[in-house]
Amino acid sequence: MKPIIVAILLAVVTATARAQVSNSLQACIDTALANNPEIAASQRKWEAARQKIPQARALDDPMIGVIVDRVETKRFDTFDENEWMISQTVPWFGKRDLRGGVEAGAATRAEMDWRMKKLDVVAMVKQAYYDLWQAQRELEVNERNQELLRQFVEAARTRYETGSGTQSDLIRAQNELAKLAEDRVDRVRTQQQALADLNQLLRRPPETPVDIGPEVTAPVVELGITLEQLQAAAEDRPELLGAREGAVRSATAALALAKKGYYPDVQFRFEARQYSGASGIQEYDTGVFINFPWLNHGKYKAAVAEARANLDASRDDLDAMRVRTASEVRKLYDGVHTMHHHYDLYTERLIPQQRLAVESARAAYETGAGGFLDLLDADRMLFDLEMQNLHHAAEFQRLLASLERTAGGRLSLPLVEEKK
Repeated sequence: MKPIIVAILLAVVTATARAQVSNSLQACIDTALANNPEIAASQRKWEAARQKIPQARALDDPMIGVIVDRVETKRFDTFDENEWMISQTVPWFGKRDLRGGVEAGAATRAEMDWRMKKLDVVAMVKQAYYDLWQAQRELEVNERNQELLRQFVEAARTRYETGSGTQSDLIRAQNELAKLAEDRVDRVRTQQQALADLNQLLRRPPETPVDIGPEVTAPVVELGITLEQLQAAAEDRPELLGAREGAVRSATAALALAKKGYYPDVQFRFEARQYSGASGIQEYDTGVFINFPWLNHGKYKAAVAEARANLDASRDDLDAMRVRTASEVRKLYDGVHTMHHHYDLYTERLIPQQRLAVESARAAYETGAGGFLDLLDADRMLFDLEMQNLHHAAEFQRLLASLERTAGGRLSLPLVEEKK
């Protein structure tokens, strides 16, 4: 084989492999995480918040100055004395650490916002992915059912032309086929919307094709993790950690800092003098100064009350978030298992039985032992069952994505059925 042909084949195989990888759920998640501007913005806000910590813990800038006492004002270079000064204000013990603690809590909150934003994007990608999966599978069911109805139309036409059937049967079959064709138009639009939503999350053109295989979403629920374990895991989700380790801790440090407002800050000052005509320092003074916060008691009392109210509000927000999270986990857990039960029922019993019913009604109609309406009703029921089961499968995955987000990340263990 010529080298050029080999190169072309390798290029085709590589391009095909890349296209297949790009359509996988994990590839879509990786693309969204890498390209989402809100995630990038949240990360930068976290980085900015971290830089506030050393600023809050730092001392105030030292003050350095000089005073020049002049004897003769008509000449610029004539003076009698230079007085040099340097001062440094030092806050009371513990204030700097508490200021850093306030900003450290804010930085933790910013970090958890970033991590929560990533979980949000992952959940949205999964939900959009399975929206598209459902839309594509529904189109397949519609097309398969149209093909089956075309066979019914031909069978009804043959019976009508041979005098063994009625014209009304043929018209009913044609109308049913026309309704399916119209249904396909709506489902194509739904597919296009789902595709645009997914591509929006991936920051790609809305018409970029994404072909998802039919095998990606069989709901499986195996014993491995209980509701109680999920609710315990949800206690460490970034949103709750941000409230507990971020907002509450920051408010706690702010309250302690407000209480220390009653303690004075200390300023150290050093002054040195240099007289005209002499080299070096001839004399110097040192001093220690403090402010008097006790003379402004109302100001600091209000600051303490404000900090305490903020701390109470942070704790209330945390408690409300915990209750809301536990309830959400419960609802999503029940929803996942409900969709799983529906999927099993439809897959193992209802759909196979209805397929047999369609075949039986078809055979009866072709032999003249059954009516055409019975055949159409059986086919219509099969179509509805298959569409409903596609919803069960996709909804299982969408609810599972929401449950993973609420529990703080990808579930490390498969879900379990609780024993009755």
